[in-house]
Amino acid sequence: FSSYGGSGGYHTPADSLSTIWPETLRSLAAILTVAVGELAGGNL
Repeated sequence: FSSYGGSGGYHTPADSLSTIWPETLRSLAAILTVAVGELAGGNL
């Protein structure tokens, strides 16, 4: 896990949120991409 993600779009006051949310959103995006790809035929 990279602290603060490096994208610079998440400047929340809480350190826990600012570190956890960017990583969580990336993980969810990856999972959703795989899931949608498989539902669409898996040939992305």
